[in-house]
Amino acid sequence: MSEEDIKWLKEVFPQFQNKVLRGVNLDAYAKAELIILGKSSKPECSCSYNNYKQKVDSYYEKWEKKLNT
Repeated sequence: MSEEDIKWLKEVFPQFQNKVLRGVNLDAYAKAELIILGKSSKPECSCSYNNYKQKVDSYYEKWEKKLNT
């Protein structure tokens, strides 16, 4: 993970959290997942957005805790 990726996760991604998952917010979640896991499983159906959001938020929380320890 590059310094630029870490900076984006710490400074930019939080701006997209707690918002409706569509458009640029959905793209930000896909980018966060790609940075953290090295892959993205961005759903094609909006019926899966809530689960996807919870999953990526969980990855982010784990990443953040790991970074701070």
